[in-house]
Amino acid sequence: EQDGLLSNKVKAIEKAGDSIFFAQDRGLSWFKDDSFKNYPGRSYQTLKYLSPYLYLGAMDGLYIFDLTQETLTKLLDSNPVRAIEEGIFIATTDGVLSYLNGTTTTIIGTESDSLLLKDNLLYIGTHRDGLVICDTTTGSMTTMDIPSPIYCIAKSEAQGIYFGTEEGLYRGTEGLLSMPVYSITEQQGELFLATDQGIIRYNPETGQVITYTSSNTPIPTNDINSSLAVYGDVWFGLVG
Repeated sequence: EQDGLLSNKVKAIEKAGDSIFFAQDRGLSWFKDDSFKNYPGRSYQTLKYLSPYLYLGAMDGLYIFDLTQETLTKLLDSNPVRAIEEGIFIATTDGVLSYLNGTTTTIIGTESDSLLLKDNLLYIGTHRDGLVICDTTTGSMTTMDIPSPIYCIAKSEAQGIYFGTEEGLYRGTEGLLSMPVYSITEQQGELFLATDQGIIRYNPETGQVITYTSSNTPIPTNDINSSLAVYGDVWFGLVG
């Protein structure tokens, strides 16, 4: 496949120390020391590195990869896992669960796509019901009227919290751009967005938008699914 990966469909990218991992529809790829090591098998949807382990969300549950032993173990049977956050919280097609020492607790029973934990607040991007904010210390819930599905949530030290939705990019309830946004990566004050219209480079201060597509760059497709800041660059996972 392309560049040593298992597949041309990269669902997620995650950095773990000096390694980069790629979740694909045919398995997991590990990039280290300028070479790939592949673990073919099931389709993975999302990745989260919580030292010293890499957590993987698959169609059939939650997995853990031990980077030292290079072993992959299933932690939890569940519906498809779409997001993982420190805690450990997982967003699935059946709701959001907390996982601790083999015990799961349901946070909400609503199909969810994205998670972000900030200052003891768990931001939950649901598939149909907007944004749910859970105070992890008290258990109280509030909501915010942001269009669903909310595919991704990203925090910015300078600009607050951004949401990538089916309708576009939002900062709070303020709509900034209008196109589906699947991933948000901040680099030097600018946002790099993975969309089905190519890679969007957006400056929140000036409003400037630069679009990179298969027509004006070497990327083979405009269907971009994931992104990650790596060593001063932004890496993108393509679909197709």
